[in-house]
Amino acid sequence: MAETGHKQRSQVYDDTIKNLQIKDCKGLASIAIPDIDEAEDIVLETHELPMTDMKKPDYLARIKLHGEYFVLHMEFESSFSSNIDMQRRMLRYFLNLYWNEDLPIMQALVLLKEPGVKTISSGTENYVFGKEVLKHRYEVIKLY
Repeated sequence: MAETGHKQRSQVYDDTIKNLQIKDCKGLASIAIPDIDEAEDIVLETHELPMTDMKKPDYLARIKLHGEYFVLHMEFESSFSSNIDMQRRMLRYFLNLYWNEDLPIMQALVLLKEPGVKTISSGTENYVFGKEVLKHRYEVIKLY
């Protein structure tokens, strides 16, 4: 029963974010980019990414700010529970966007509620024989 309630609340959050991004795309982007009002262009991306086993990104927009074009991807979490799961999820989104877009990518994890995890990771690093082979970062924004 508790699992069903959690899924219903998650769906309400997802629906709210989807409605907000349509009604106020720029306002939602301001969570990650405070000076978004200075953007020359912002276009909400509503297409699905070709990842059949993953859901559509919560927020995805092409932005031109201070002459620079980039993609802003944000994920909104109300029930964060695992750093490794989020690291993998954000990296998969990043890789898919990197593969399909010809723009730099800025990512943000937006926490809507205080998580049960003490330390929230902002990315992942991998090393082989002490040499860095991968470094992926995203912003962590706490709204609680």
